[in-house]
Amino acid sequence: MLMMGGNCRRGKCRHLALVATPAGGGAAMQNALMLDPNRSDFLAHIGEEMATADRPDMALEHTLETIRQSLGAEAASIFLFNEAEDLLECKASLGPNPATGVTVPRGVGIIGQVAEQGRPVLVEDVASYPGFYRAVDEQTGFVTRSVVCAPLIAQAKVLGTVMLLNKSGDRRFSRQDQALLMGYCALAGLSINNARLSILALERERIQRELEIAREIQRSMLPSPGHGNIQGANLAARIVSGDFYSHLANPDGDAWFCLGDVSGKGINAALWMVRAVSMFSCLAQTQGSPARLLEALNRELRVSALRGMFITMVVGCIDKSGCHARLANAGHLPVLIWRQGEITEIPASGPPIGILDAVVYDDVSTGPGPATLCMVSDGAVEAIEGKTFADLDRLKGRIAAMIDSGQFSAEALIAGLFPRREAPGDDATALTVQLLAPPPGEQPPAAPRRLFSTCFAATPGQLKPMRDAVLAAVQAQGVDAELASNFVLALNEACMNVIQHGKTASAITQISVELLRQDDTLILHVLDNAAPVDVSSVEPRNLDDVRPGGLGVHFMREIMDQVEFLPPPAGFGNFLRMSKTIRADPSAP
Repeated sequence: MLMMGGNCRRGKCRHLALVATPAGGGAAMQNALMLDPNRSDFLAHIGEEMATADRPDMALEHTLETIRQSLGAEAASIFLFNEAEDLLECKASLGPNPATGVTVPRGVGIIGQVAEQGRPVLVEDVASYPGFYRAVDEQTGFVTRSVVCAPLIAQAKVLGTVMLLNKSGDRRFSRQDQALLMGYCALAGLSINNARLSILALERERIQRELEIAREIQRSMLPSPGHGNIQGANLAARIVSGDFYSHLANPDGDAWFCLGDVSGKGINAALWMVRAVSMFSCLAQTQGSPARLLEALNRELRVSALRGMFITMVVGCIDKSGCHARLANAGHLPVLIWRQGEITEIPASGPPIGILDAVVYDDVSTGPGPATLCMVSDGAVEAIEGKTFADLDRLKGRIAAMIDSGQFSAEALIAGLFPRREAPGDDATALTVQLLAPPPGEQPPAAPRRLFSTCFAATPGQLKPMRDAVLAAVQAQGVDAELASNFVLALNEACMNVIQHGKTASAITQISVELLRQDDTLILHVLDNAAPVDVSSVEPRNLDDVRPGGLGVHFMREIMDQVEFLPPPAGFGNFLRMSKTIRADPSAP
């Protein structure tokens, strides 16, 4: 059908008047208007048919037949630009040898000339016309003798051409015929353009409906604002949002929460938001640390990271008592903590997610309650601080005033920043967390502190540098020499097991080692990306069974207080945790 053409806009189209003729043709055009008393009635009839037709493409074919018969042409055709292939394609053809589907290269022949220059061409004898493109006649078998061709123009852009061939009775097309064809082309060009605009409008409506559905799906992934100790609120700058927040309880009874801001806006940001929320919900079930969760999330998102896309994100975990929390901040705005009339900040400990392959984040304790934690995205800050905000003083003042008046919540904060619910310049999101006061006399547990971490290829040559670094880190904690040496021996046995027995689909198995301290306990995390082991088969060999190998597990359990395999985070096959209560070296200063 006629409307099968692609985008009709041409980069080289000249801005010409709707009706143009070669030099000297202006007077002939004016004469045609006077010499043909039925011209206005004829064009009015065609215009009415095009305006009232249910199918503009069918109306064009019908009116093309009308003008073909009126001007006594043997054949008529409409060519439209196919921008994708840079050529003109016949979309409608009437006459004894239809040319529908035939293509003409841009600028070639009479058709290409008219489309390129935006002016009509009248050729009384094509045999003597050097620019005639004979390939169309060769394809269709039609013999062209004379031609009148005019451009289809709408909004100063050439959409294609209309061509009439061979005046019946061996007569020749006249300037009056050309003038009438130009009038027809003016109406046809507007009809084609309007039809395409209607198609675009329908497409926009379809996209709008799909975006509305996407918004509902996205909103369903965000928790309700709630009235518990964790509350959130979000106001999108567009139909879909790149900001997100979430909270849930894991099987151990800890409450996890997060707030994130995806770079950019629109569909790309919304898709990354959905993926980040889904992965947070999964990882919070197995991770024991906000920092480890961020590192696992970064590894997963780096696999499919789009150029320039990243996420700033805060992850936190509240213990079962509801009194203490730990946070990790990946490139996000500082977390604000209101306690006893003062507001302090916890800044980011690492870059946003999705930028670097290997990133290390730190867990930070918020201290005990009663306290109020507040996290916001930059869209909320810009609403009060402006685009060039350098600190959060005005935001802190607003939060403090709302808390003092007993009216503070995430919803109230966003509503106060956007009282008429107008769309912000950027997605605006807030998340608040209430920490309870601990029972009298309770000492809050200290958050684990990371002392050392590294990642290396599982080869024997990599062990000595790792052992030396861990030994130095353990001795720096004031541990006596014998215990420090045994500690490193247990770690070496764990790594040797991975080297000897670990298998991975990749070329080289990777080992990650992390040393932490929590109160008087040193903790070792050994992770690898090898195939998961059957934990039930990992048993120490009987010492009476004298033969080489197999004593690594025995040594580890003899040296350490606790040795256990835990569910590995995303991207790893095995996770070994070993811990040991330390005693200070009496000879140490």
